[in-house]
Amino acid sequence: MASSHKKYLEWSPGKIMNWGMNIESQTAKLFKNIMDSRPHPEMGFRTCLGIINLFQNYQEKGYSEEHLEMIATVALSHHYYRVNQIKRLLKSYKPIENDDTPALAALSHHNNLRGASYYGNE
Repeated sequence: MASSHKKYLEWSPGKIMNWGMNIESQTAKLFKNIMDSRPHPEMGFRTCLGIINLFQNYQEKGYSEEHLEMIATVALSHHYYRVNQIKRLLKSYKPIENDDTPALAALSHHNNLRGASYYGNE
């Protein structure tokens, strides 16, 4: 077996699902949907391992497990089952700092937004 394929021998669908459950149930469900969307679960390993690497990198950058779980929830709702799609989600949604709730702040804040004060709802 080629050396680039040997690293996949140590992974199984169960091991990938367990890693996802360490984050939360939506992450594990994302991995299950990825593997179910392929003709053979093993074909989804590379995608799942890519997402695991992304999540680990973003955890090192200070992203919480709750934030990564929300990313998995958004990915599931939009049927994003590719590493590049998950990467775009991670880049476009930033965690709100100094807040106890795991909310996401979309990058849609710009000068054209009027806000509540414009409509007299403040």
